[in-house]
Amino acid sequence: MAAEIRIIGMKQLGKLQQEFTARFPYLGIKFYTKEEMDKAAKGEAIQQLDPKLTIGKVRTVKNNTELKIVGQLGVGTLEARMLAFYGLYAQVVYKKGDKRHYTSGAEDKCTLQELNDKFAAEGHDKYAY
Repeated sequence: MAAEIRIIGMKQLGKLQQEFTARFPYLGIKFYTKEEMDKAAKGEAIQQLDPKLTIGKVRTVKNNTELKIVGQLGVGTLEARMLAFYGLYAQVVYKKGDKRHYTSGAEDKCTLQELNDKFAAEGHDKYAY
């Protein structure tokens, strides 16, 4: 199991999702544009970014900052850094029964490892895209 996941421009979103869920089996991550998140705020259906696209292709913030995802990183912090560093709206998700849920509230205050362990202990399903 990799200790950290590096986010680099040439990495495909789908590859990042695979690495993320391999490291945190009870969590997933999805990526959206600002336009899609604006739709979500209105209660409209949204579509995640194509997993075949690379970070470099979809990012709207250009800088040399590299983000590393580790277990001690907070869920909300990861989502905020993806927006600040790359201009991407990221949502950590989980599966319970036949439904997928976005993290929010108290869940966003947990670290990725804490939340993954909590969902494993509660009998949630492993995440699959």
